[in-house]
Amino acid sequence: MKRSRILLIITAAIVLSAPSVFAVDRFDVTGFWIITDEFSAAKTRRVMAVYEYDGLMYGRLICEIDKSGLILDDIYQQKNRMSRLVGKPPVMGLDIVYSLEKKDDEYGGGKVMNASDPQKKPNIYDCEIWRDGDVLKLRGKLLFIGGTRSWDRFDSTDFPDGFAVPDYRSFTPTVPSVAE
Repeated sequence: MKRSRILLIITAAIVLSAPSVFAVDRFDVTGFWIITDEFSAAKTRRVMAVYEYDGLMYGRLICEIDKSGLILDDIYQQKNRMSRLVGKPPVMGLDIVYSLEKKDDEYGGGKVMNASDPQKKPNIYDCEIWRDGDVLKLRGKLLFIGGTRSWDRFDSTDFPDGFAVPDYRSFTPTVPSVAE
């Protein structure tokens, strides 16, 4: 009788604590995410690291991979530069999502920069992000008009062999400025 009561208490504690454990994971947007650029003829994919700094969320481009898995550019090579940003920073290593604040089960109030063409002046939009399972939804909008893109979870083991996976928890944001 005593054993069954103890077992019941332990089982109840596990069951009752499970929702709070899952709730933390469900809203965690940090980590690596990948998107297929459907607008690119080459069908390249970019990996972004979402990280927290001083209570705000940021997203930094880490690498661009072609459909065969070959890295075209990354934070170490920095082949391409944003010619229309102050200081002409490299595309890879650029914080394209910045200053997002937690609001209930999503993050908003920040900005997202379209860095798809390094030679063009990038557009900057209001931004919000949220999790939908293992998918990160990123919505960029101008006033009431906008679009949502989906980023899939990208595990650190998914990077090509030999790639030095950065520790996004140590990142310090660098918010880009558009050159006039």
